[in-house]
Amino acid sequence: NTPNSTAKLMYTLVASLAAVVSVVSLTTFTSAMEISEDNIDEQIALANKELPVQIAYGLQMTEIYLDNHDMVFVCQFEEITSDEIDSYAISSFNRELRNNLPQTVRDMQNDPVDSKFIEFMVNYQYNMVYRFVDCNGKMVSSVSVTYQEIEQAMGR
Repeated sequence: NTPNSTAKLMYTLVASLAAVVSVVSLTTFTSAMEISEDNIDEQIALANKELPVQIAYGLQMTEIYLDNHDMVFVCQFEEITSDEIDSYAISSFNRELRNNLPQTVRDMQNDPVDSKFIEFMVNYQYNMVYRFVDCNGKMVSSVSVTYQEIEQAMGR
């Protein structure tokens, strides 16, 4: 793993954070239908029809699915293999995500579509899980944000 590839990976991961949240809320929660546990499967199916979507240079969101009370967002690197991804880059992303979460949530609260998304996540106690896979589809890492972390960032 060269310093260049790690730097490239870190840039991609950090740049993707806001984009992931924005793409998810736009693709998942733009219908006029009120979002609830009764129709979340339908909403996710609609969102998946819009995927894959580019969320940062070299990174695509390819799938959204529910795993119990985790809403999982699969993000695939287009050119990076698992051999090029080091644990430092992923742990740095995790740290950046947590450091930026309060500001990201505040920004989302000011947007009508994004605010629906975070309200749903907190009200129905869904966690966000980012699953990163390499260009061959091999699982590389998983980063979670609990609904409690979102709720705390909302100032509740």
